[in-house]
Amino acid sequence: MPDGSNPNVPGNGELDDDNDDSGGDLSSTLSRFAKNPTAFIFGAILGRLLDGLQAVWEAVVSGVYALFVGSDPTSTAGTWGLVDIPLYFASLLSDAGGAVASPVESWTGSMAGAAVDFALLFGPLSPFILTVEAALAIALVYLGLRTLVRVGIDVLPGGGGLLS
Repeated sequence: MPDGSNPNVPGNGELDDDNDDSGGDLSSTLSRFAKNPTAFIFGAILGRLLDGLQAVWEAVVSGVYALFVGSDPTSTAGTWGLVDIPLYFASLLSDAGGAVASPVESWTGSMAGAAVDFALLFGPLSPFILTVEAALAIALVYLGLRTLVRVGIDVLPGGGGLLS
């Protein structure tokens, strides 16, 4: 060949992916294989095999991505993925917690304000009164939470045995 190119090497035209080998006859295919089997395998078989593997791999990766992330990870429109489930329940719990925490917070604030107002009635002794009130508040919260935990454990089947 005067131009120095080898037609049996991939990328030189004859076995390139752009050239469809289906139009050739069996004798020309066998002669190319006999001249350079490595180039034939790399050019004709391995390239198409790798293209097929890449297509399968892309389908698997996109399926796993859709399973975990969903169709649109930046919005709630479309299909949700597994990642969106805990976020959804967290927002529900946050809303429910806000509905419960708001009245408790206002009640606690009003009780603290009443305790401070009561302590201020005693003038210079108010820091000592506030210390006693804080200790009583801590003891009451502890007793209340301990009772709630005991009731919660006792509700569980067989949980009462954990208390003794």
